[in-house]
This record gives sequence, structure tokens and C-alpha cells, in this order.
Amino acid sequence: MLLSLSSATTVSVTWTPPLPASRNGYITQYTVALTTPGALSSTVTTTTRNHASFSDLKPDTVYSVRVAAHTSAGMGPYSSIFSITTSALGNSRILLRISPFTFTE
Repeated sequence: MLLSLSSATTVSVTWTPPLPASRNGYITQYTVALTTPGALSSTVTTTTRNHASFSDLKPDTVYSVRVAAHTSAGMGPYSSIFSITTSALGNSRILLRISPFTFTE
């Protein structure tokens, strides 16, 4: 999974599909969940592509992201959780986190 900052308050997430042996059929969509530590709920989006973006986030805040694939059999398990910190406003540096896309069971 690749997490990057498109801007100080926008996180982009890109991933590769799970290996065919780990799938339970043809992938129809993905669920991407974004959470801050201590939050009672997540911001969730669904997509048919292997990328998503979350904008208007709080600056200088840690966010956790996880992804799950869906097939005709339903939603699979979420991936491992990956974290990224948004930049302070006015800071133009871009942070990258690269990790393999794995599923927890």
C-alpha cells in the first residue's frame, strides 16, 4: 500500500489487489477506511479502482488507513493498518509510506 500527501490536508491511497489465491472470486469493489486515533468511527469510501483520496483533513494529524476487497461472496478482511501524518499548514513536504498489501485474518 502506498500512502502519500497530495497536499497538507489530502491523503492519497494506492494499493495492489490481493493475490489471486487470496481472493474469493472476482473483485467488484474496495472499501477504504480512514480513522484518527481515538475516533469512534471511520470515514469510509468505496471504489472500483485501486486508489482513493481523502481531502479536507486536519493538518498535523495522524490518520490510519485500511482497505478491504469485495467479491460476489461479500467483503473480505481488512488489510493491515497503515498510518500517515498530514503536514502542518504551509509545509509543502510530501511523505510516503510504502508497504505490501496484506490481509489480516
